[in-house]
Amino acid sequence: MRSMPSKRSNPESNVAICRTLLSLKAACTSSYPKGSSRWTRDTMRSMKTTRQLTAIIEREDDSYVALCPELDIASQGATVEAARAHLAEALELFFESADQTEVVRRLHTEVFVTRVDVAVG
Repeated sequence: MRSMPSKRSNPESNVAICRTLLSLKAACTSSYPKGSSRWTRDTMRSMKTTRQLTAIIEREDDSYVALCPELDIASQGATVEAARAHLAEALELFFESADQTEVVRRLHTEVFVTRVDVAVG
């Protein structure tokens, strides 16, 4: 992965964290039988508020990497749509598992995405 200069944690570690969270989610949900009376993730999601965050998606070799700069969380996928969906899932898992102090510590509320003109050559 191409690195971006930042004082925050690097995207490679965030991808590893997201993969770990996804495998934990799979391990936890696979123990409940289909049709269980437990609340589903969709039910829990419908009870929560939503927050609009930024997704920056770039092609890297034969896949796409999606980054949320507000929380410095990244994910990847084979297509733009898959990378975006995986990032959304990673962000939801972060909000489900992180305590409020971690959310406040990581959240950057002012993120600006713009273009700059640079003299080259």
